[in-house]
Amino acid sequence: MAAIIYKITNLVNGKWYIGKDSHNNPKYLGSGLLIIKAVKKYGKENFNKEVLEILPENATHSDLNLAEISWISKTNAANDRMSYNLTYGGDGVIPTDKTRAKIAKINRKNATNEDRNRKLSVANKEFQKNNPGINKERFKSAFLKNPLLRDEMAIKQGARRFFVIGIASKEIVWDGFSRRRCALELGLDSRTIWDCLKGISHSHYGYYFRYEGSEHLPLTKKPSGGPKKKIKNVDTGEIFSSISYAARKLGLHPGSMANAVRAGKGFGGYSWERV
Repeated sequence: MAAIIYKITNLVNGKWYIGKDSHNNPKYLGSGLLIIKAVKKYGKENFNKEVLEILPENATHSDLNLAEISWISKTNAANDRMSYNLTYGGDGVIPTDKTRAKIAKINRKNATNEDRNRKLSVANKEFQKNNPGINKERFKSAFLKNPLLRDEMAIKQGARRFFVIGIASKEIVWDGFSRRRCALELGLDSRTIWDCLKGISHSHYGYYFRYEGSEHLPLTKKPSGGPKKKIKNVDTGEIFSSISYAARKLGLHPGSMANAVRAGKGFGGYSWERV
């Protein structure tokens, strides 16, 4: 299929864009930064595409670049304030002096625009309020797609490599640098992992945690200080064998729950007492 030079027009505000398409794809609306943002904002249905020039079948990529540069020059697209073009065309990505000055001016204006920044802040807070947990889901999704991402970030922040060891198997089941990644992959709590690494807690859900080269965590079970005390949910009457078991059943944090019970406070929406 013959390559073309095309013009995209925004039917809402009249702004336009000159581009090239080596495949003459009717659905293709351009790859420029501003035109992509505009299409995302207004929707494809609000843009009209017209063909300005059809190149010969034997036209090369260089011919296509030269044709685009020629049309951008003829229409002054790189400097027209109603144009989405930021460069002179071709494969070059060097913006014009006018575009550089415009971008710098916008950046300076945005940095000092308190009203704009306040509105953005309010909008972001409102979005988080109406979409609870969305950042957590995006965060988890990004980690699952790229599990080494968090390790790279953790290393830059000076994190130490640590190992997760099964209490029953006494074998290493996980190693890395990121507590958050470890928690996501093994279904654990990152705060309790941190407590185990610092030696505050002994184990977590059947695992030991130890830093590389560290011997402060034994591979045998720590002697118990005595039998675990049962705990009762005052609201439902249900009795659990321990605080950690109750926390696990209800999806609560065992350490925080233990502190609340010790202080005689409710936790997780329930009242508790030892039995």
